[in-house]
Amino acid sequence: MLKKISIFTIVGILLISLVAFVGCRQSSALGRTAFMMDYLTEMLDLTPDQQAQLKQYVGEVFQKGKELRPYKQEVRKAVVEQLKKDTMDQEALVGLILQNQARSEEIIRLIIQRTADFHKSLTPEQKAKLIKKIEASQIARKAFIEKRFKNLGIDPADY
Repeated sequence: MLKKISIFTIVGILLISLVAFVGCRQSSALGRTAFMMDYLTEMLDLTPDQQAQLKQYVGEVFQKGKELRPYKQEVRKAVVEQLKKDTMDQEALVGLILQNQARSEEIIRLIIQRTADFHKSLTPEQKAKLIKKIEASQIARKAFIEKRFKNLGIDPADY
């Protein structure tokens, strides 16, 4: 009897550990993007043409982000190097960030352009669903932020 209880306890602990491990891991940008694409496809009932268009646009944005990754890593590396010093060279960091700002603007413009292009392909019903979902999300986000501010003792009206 004691042996059965021990086995069930060990199996239970392993299962709980596995669930916790899988549930707590961070998903990659690619995983989050795939989830978002699946969600949009299902929520908006996208046609195969719209799905192909969405996939193409997301691929373009991802490729642009991939091109910018080395510059982002360069900034992180520079920040770490400055933190190791006794005094930080603020001008060097500002210069590096300003240098990369133009690159960031490129991807922002691409995202806006592709979003506008995809928007053209949506039917009025799909647009209405999307707007409704975004508005509901904004309300939930605002409530979440207000709750966090209050927990920190900050008045949300100050921001």
